[in-house]
Amino acid sequence: MKKAFTLIELLVVMAIVGVLAGFVIIQMNGAINTANDSKKKANIDTIKKSLIIYGVENGETYPIETGCTIGSCTTLDPAVVDLLPSELNGGTYTYESDGSSFTLSAVLSSGYSYTYDSSTNAYSTNTPVNGACGSSNGAHLSSIPSTNLCTLGTASAVAGVGPWTWTCIGSSGGTTASCATGDIPLDGSCGSSNGSSFYTAPTENLCTLGTPSAVDGSGPWTWTCAGSYGGLSPACAANISLDGSCGSSNGENLSSIPTENLCSYGEASEVGGSGPWDWTCAGTNGGTTASCSTGDLPVAGVCGSSDGLNFYTAPSANLCSVGSSSEVSGSGPWDWTCAGSGGGATDSCSANLSVNGVCGTASGAYRTTAPSGSILCSAGTASAVSGSGPWTWTCAGLYGGTTSGTCTSYVQYVSACVSGGGLTCTETTVGGDAVYKYTLSGSTTGTTTLTIPIGVSSVQYLVVGGGGAGGGYRSAAGGGAGGFLSGTMSVSSGSGYTVTVGVGGIGNNNAYVRANSGANSVFNTVTAIGGGGGGAYKTPNDSNVTNGASGGSGGGGAFGPTLVGAGGAGTSGQGSSGGSGSCSAPYYGSGGGGGAGGIGSAGTGSVGGNGGAGLSSSITGTSLYYAAGGGGGIQEGGTVFGVGGSSIGGSGAHPGVVGSSGAANTGSGGGGGGYTTSDGPQSGGSGANGVTIIRFTKP
Repeated sequence: MKKAFTLIELLVVMAIVGVLAGFVIIQMNGAINTANDSKKKANIDTIKKSLIIYGVENGETYPIETGCTIGSCTTLDPAVVDLLPSELNGGTYTYESDGSSFTLSAVLSSGYSYTYDSSTNAYSTNTPVNGACGSSNGAHLSSIPSTNLCTLGTASAVAGVGPWTWTCIGSSGGTTASCATGDIPLDGSCGSSNGSSFYTAPTENLCTLGTPSAVDGSGPWTWTCAGSYGGLSPACAANISLDGSCGSSNGENLSSIPTENLCSYGEASEVGGSGPWDWTCAGTNGGTTASCSTGDLPVAGVCGSSDGLNFYTAPSANLCSVGSSSEVSGSGPWDWTCAGSGGGATDSCSANLSVNGVCGTASGAYRTTAPSGSILCSAGTASAVSGSGPWTWTCAGLYGGTTSGTCTSYVQYVSACVSGGGLTCTETTVGGDAVYKYTLSGSTTGTTTLTIPIGVSSVQYLVVGGGGAGGGYRSAAGGGAGGFLSGTMSVSSGSGYTVTVGVGGIGNNNAYVRANSGANSVFNTVTAIGGGGGGAYKTPNDSNVTNGASGGSGGGGAFGPTLVGAGGAGTSGQGSSGGSGSCSAPYYGSGGGGGAGGIGSAGTGSVGGNGGAGLSSSITGTSLYYAAGGGGGIQEGGTVFGVGGSSIGGSGAHPGVVGSSGAANTGSGGGGGGYTTSDGPQSGGSGANGVTIIRFTKP
C-alpha cells in the first residue's frame, strides 16, 4: 500500500514555509533600506561638498532658495549643475538657503529626515514636517496675497496674475504643498436704467454685470447688482416721472394776484396777466408741465341801507347796494344776504325789530320783596326798581320802540308779630289794619324788637307804663296809673324797633313803707313812665314817708291820726297827680291814686278817695279804658272805701277784703290797703302790667 501526505500535513508545511519566507523577506528589505539610506547620506555629503566649492568660488554665498527639491530648483540647479553627482537616484533632496548658509536634507527609510546645516557644519536626523496651505488657499481675492499663505512650511514666491499659486515647502524632508487662490471676485455693475426716470418700475437694463435683485419701492425704485466670488453688489436707483399739477388757485375767482396754492405738484412759474392770471406747474424727471389760470375777478355783495336799521315790519327795500338779495327770513330781527358775482363774497345783513316796552307779570302783583329779573318786563329793558314797597319801574322799548308806563308791584303783608323777650305778641285785624298787642308773659318787665313789615312806613301806637301798687297796712293810698302815650310815628320798612312792656308794682302789707311803683313801657323813642306807688300809714312819732310816689301818674297820699299825706306828682303829658289823704279820728280814710285822665280824689274822714279816671283808646278797634288810678283803703269803722277809676283801677281795702289789683294789661293802679282788728292789716293791690300796642295799615 502506497503512503502519501495528508491535506493537513501539507497545510502545516506550507505555513512553516511561509513564515520562514517572511523572515527572509524582512531581512532582505532591511538590507535594501540600509543600502539606500547609505546612498542618500553619501549623496548629501557629495552635494554639500559641491556647494562648499561653489561658496568658495562665490565669496561664501550660495544660491538663494526658500525650499526646493534639487533638480527642480530654479536658482540652485543652473548654478551647481556641473558640481552635482551624476546620479541622484535613490532619494529626493531638499535645498534651502538665505545666501549665507544652507541646509540639505533627504528622508530616510525610517521616515526621519537626514539634514546637513552649513551654519553648524553638523548632520542631524529629524522628523520631517510637511508643508500645509494657509487660509489664502482657495480664497477669492482681488489682489496678490501676501499673508496667510501657509499654516506649515515655508511659502515660495507667489506666481500668476490671478488666480495666484505658491507652495508651502516642508522642513526636514517633509512634503511640499501646492496652493492657489480661487477665482478673482467680480463686482456687479448697474445697467442703463440706473439714474433714469420712469412712470412705472423698470424691468430691463437693470445690470451690466451681476445678478439684479427685485426692484423695490413705489417710485423712486431701488435694486442691487450682485457680484460673483465675493465681488461688490452696488445699489442702483431709478427716478419716478411726475407730471406738474395745478393747485387750488386754479379756476378760483380771485380779486388779487395769487401767491400761494399755485401748484399741487411741480414748480410754479411766474404768474402772468392782470386778472385773470395764468402760470404753469413744471413736472419733474421728465413729467409733463401743467397750464393753470384763475377764474373771473370776483365782485363781493354789499348790504343796502336797511342793514342795521329798526323796523316794526320786515324790510322790503334797500336790501342790497351790490349783489342779489336773498329772501328776508325771521320774524324780527330779520336776516338776508347779498350774493356777490364771480365767486365774490356774500354779505350777511340784518335789521332789528322795534319792540315797545311792556310791563311784566310783577306789575300789579303783591310781593314780600322787591321784584327783579325777567318778571319786570314782558318786552323791553327794565329800569332800576325804586321804592321800598310799593315798588315802581319802567320798561324801555328796544330798537326805537316806546317805553312803557309806570309798572307797580305792591307789598304783600307778612306778619311781624313775634313773641319773645318775656313778651307775648297778639295780632288782630281791624278794618284792614294789623294790630299788634304786646303784653308780659312773665312777672318782670320784658323787651323785644319789632321788625317793621315791608311796605309799612307809618304806625299808630299806644304805650302805657306799668301801674303803681296800692299802699299796705291801714288806711293806705291807692296806686297811680302808668303813663299813657299815643300817637302816629313814621317808620322804615324792614328796620327793627324796641318794644318794652313795664311790669306793675307788686302790692304788700308793709306799714310805714311806700308801695312799689310800676316800670316804664317803651316803643322806639316813646317811653311811658310807670305809675307811682301809693303812700303807707304813718304814726305821729315816726318820720317815714307817707306821700305817694311820682310817676306817669302820681300815687295817692296816706296819713296818720294827725297827719295829711300828699299825693305823688304825675308826668306832664302822661298822667295826673294822686289825691291826698285826710284825717278824721278815729277813722282814717286815704287818698286815691291819680288816673291818667284826672287827679285822684282825696280821702275824707271815713271815706277812701277814688282813683282818677282812665283814658280811652280805640286802637284795638274797640273803645277801651287804660291807665285808671287805684282807690284808697279804709280802716275798721270806715264807711266807704275808694274805688278804682273807670272801673278798671283797683278798689281800696275794707274790712275783711284786701285791696284789688288794676285790670290786667291796662297800666292801672292797685287799690290801697286797710285794717280790721279781727283780720289784721290787708295788703294793697298790685298795679296792672303796662301794654304796648302798634297798629298800621297792611300793605
